[in-house]
Amino acid sequence: MAVPKKKVSRSRRNKKLYGKKKKIFNKFRFK
Repeated sequence: MAVPKKKVSRSRRNKKLYGKKKKIFNKFRFK
């Protein structure tokens, strides 16, 4: 993962945003 787990655990809001970004990144990866 590009972003450290510690940074994600810092705040729940960031975790949600990170999850959305991760989905988008996965789409680009598959394409």
